[in-house]
Amino acid sequence: MSQNFEAFRQAVNHDSELQKEVAELIERTKGIDFGAISELAGRHDYVFSPQEAQSLLGSEDELSDFELEMVAAGSIRCNSGGVN
Repeated sequence: MSQNFEAFRQAVNHDSELQKEVAELIERTKGIDFGAISELAGRHDYVFSPQEAQSLLGSEDELSDFELEMVAAGSIRCNSGGVN
C-alpha cells in the first residue's frame, strides 16, 4: 500500500477536522471522487494519484471506524463491488 495513502487514511481516522473535510467532500461529490480525495490529501501534504487511491481503497477488505460511520450515515454508497 502507498505510504502516503495509508498515512492520509490514518490522519483522517484521528483528526476530526480532516474527517469533516472528507465528509463534506463526499457529500458534495455524491460519493467518492478519487481526484478530489487526491487533491484534498495533497493540500495536507499527502501525495498520491487518483488512480492509486482508487486501486488501494478498492483493495481494502476492512473499513476504518470513520469509513464505517460514513457508510452508516449514508454518505458513502456501497454495492457488491466495493465502495462508491
